[in-house]
Amino acid sequence: MKNFKFKTKYILVIVYCITLNLLMAQCPGANTPDCTVGDPYFGVAINEVSGDGGNIDSRNDAIVELAGPVGTNIGCMVITNGEWAVVLPTGTVIPADGVFIIGCGSSSEPSGYEPVSGLTCSVCDFEGMALDFDVCLPANAIYVSSSISTYGFTLDNGYCGTSTDGDQVILFQPDGTPQDAIVWGGNPSIPQTTTGGLTVYSGSTGLCGANSDHISIQDNMTYTLGDNDNNGIINDYTGSHVGRRSDGTNAIGVNIMPAGDCGANTKCYKMPGILDPIWVYAGNSFTGCNSSYVRLNGTTGSQSVGISADNPSHMDDPDCSSFSLSNPLTPSSCSNSGALAQWGYTDHPTPGQPNNVDVWDLFVTICGVTTEVSNSCKGTLDLYACNPTDVTFEYRIYNWQHVSGEGGLTSTGETGHTTPALFGSYINIPASAGGTGAPSPWTYANNLTSGVTTLTSTTSAVPVGNHSFVLQWKDYIYDCCGSSSATSNNECYERVTVRINIVAPLAVTSTSLVCPPTTAGTVNVKTAAGITGGCTPVYSLFDNGVQVGSSNTSGVFNLPTTLTGPITVTVTSGCPTISGCPADCNNSQTITIDNACRQAPLCPTLVLGTSTTTSGPKCPGDIVSLCVNTTTSTNLPNGGTVEWYMGTTSGFDPYTSPSFDLVCSSNIVSTPFSCPRIAGVIVNACAGPRLRRAETNCLRLIQEASHNQLGIFLLPLPHLLLMLAHQVQTF
Repeated sequence: MKNFKFKTKYILVIVYCITLNLLMAQCPGANTPDCTVGDPYFGVAINEVSGDGGNIDSRNDAIVELAGPVGTNIGCMVITNGEWAVVLPTGTVIPADGVFIIGCGSSSEPSGYEPVSGLTCSVCDFEGMALDFDVCLPANAIYVSSSISTYGFTLDNGYCGTSTDGDQVILFQPDGTPQDAIVWGGNPSIPQTTTGGLTVYSGSTGLCGANSDHISIQDNMTYTLGDNDNNGIINDYTGSHVGRRSDGTNAIGVNIMPAGDCGANTKCYKMPGILDPIWVYAGNSFTGCNSSYVRLNGTTGSQSVGISADNPSHMDDPDCSSFSLSNPLTPSSCSNSGALAQWGYTDHPTPGQPNNVDVWDLFVTICGVTTEVSNSCKGTLDLYACNPTDVTFEYRIYNWQHVSGEGGLTSTGETGHTTPALFGSYINIPASAGGTGAPSPWTYANNLTSGVTTLTSTTSAVPVGNHSFVLQWKDYIYDCCGSSSATSNNECYERVTVRINIVAPLAVTSTSLVCPPTTAGTVNVKTAAGITGGCTPVYSLFDNGVQVGSSNTSGVFNLPTTLTGPITVTVTSGCPTISGCPADCNNSQTITIDNACRQAPLCPTLVLGTSTTTSGPKCPGDIVSLCVNTTTSTNLPNGGTVEWYMGTTSGFDPYTSPSFDLVCSSNIVSTPFSCPRIAGVIVNACAGPRLRRAETNCLRLIQEASHNQLGIFLLPLPHLLLMLAHQVQTF
């Protein structure tokens, strides 16, 4: 017996030692994070999470997406929220698109709203979308904790009327080293010792209820997967975890770890308490229709992560906002702040796709040519065409998003929908374009292979005029978040107004303007030429082929005497160029203007300079000068001309009697003093024509103050008068 007892005791010691050694091997120490290029899990991180894929169902609708360098082996890594756990199969790698999507394709379990649940089923959120790992596929059961049958593959959101309903996701390396983690909902900055912190509702049914579905980390105490009784032994207890539900009572959680194909049930995976720096706090819970936290900078969703609220966001498409992807991703185990800076919020998840792919595009076909509208997010967009034409609108909505509209204008006819008064996707064709002016259904088609849903509508022979079409597409939802008003809006909708401007070709009643009847000087080409059509016609003045001044939209021009002609005005339609429209949609017209339409010469105000020849007797050989003070004179152009005329009476006017002899002319140069002069007054004056009489009498220069022509000077002789007249010839 002694020997037997001794042997028994010996055997017990051996078993104890083996168990102790096994436990010590299960729980790793403080391993160094993989933060350096070349480390096995460098750049591998959680890339997208959603507890609000459930715009229809609220069970088995979670989105968990990993990302990292293409080809990285992520086999045997573990993903969990504390209620379910997933072990990735050995040899799993990051695929060629850089993202790895985990979800429940479909399940026969009802969601509380629909007859089945999941993420990709025919009445689910992303119908037809392929998963990289399907937690609901029976063949994958060994990789998924049995607790999924209690909770479903579900993440908590704000469905029950609060954005504080929280949850978390953490990614472990195969040996139990935490790699990356994110938490959302409420304010976890202060540990909660009584209730577990975040308000949590029953995601296991999709209905609001008691706080029954959460293994809390909010009290800043760790939780080891598979160790519900906290005895340090994994998978030895299937009962509830004492005091770890969010309301402070007992919870179940992952009481048995799945083994997978790499012995994950023999390792220790500890979820750190909330104050551990591994946790990136993203903000409040998802509250919209489809929405997710995503590694994408530049989104404008209505939640946190440092992004300003914009509800509805309407900016979650690369055509509408500037997005940026971080490469490589920063796991929170390497830098909490670095990881937080990479997270954003979006109302349009793109599970299984790179985060910056197109969410939707709008195409408009005018004049037979289809053009993508680059900014189809909000506001009013103006498009132009010439002459009545057919107009086709087409939304292309990508990434397997389930779009309302298959059953018509309202939810009627769409499986599971019970409130036909809620508006779905629609187009409002205005009465001016032949429509009813009220919402009407799109032509709906979805392609489960490409993941593209198209909504199309054609209006024939849209007439000349401005026509505002309202275009809306909407997530397929149950009864939540819809509206019985076509003018209401929230993040479930994407709506834009497109104003189709059909314009008549540019036309004129006259291409040649003469004066009279057109009034000279200032010419209104728009009125005088009878311009019609176009959008906002633009007018440009040309003198001998060279543009004069700037273009305008009034058509009014001053025509100075300096124009040499031919004078023309080119009129363009002012419409944006639309590829494929008829040539006359952006035609132009040229109007010719007679030189007689130039403005009359201006009479300047002359101020005489100090060296002007003074009055008094003048003899042959004297120099007569007229100096103009160009500093103080007004309306005095550079290049003007002073002409010297000879007359026989004091009343002659060279402007009305051109038969008088022009003695000579002198140019005015805009210098401080410009002195046009006549040298040798009597004989060979200015080397011009001889005077009528070669008198030897002296001349007397006086200013004729009473003459109505400014700048008139008379040189009286007994039988001869010489008039100095200022005449503007250039302006």
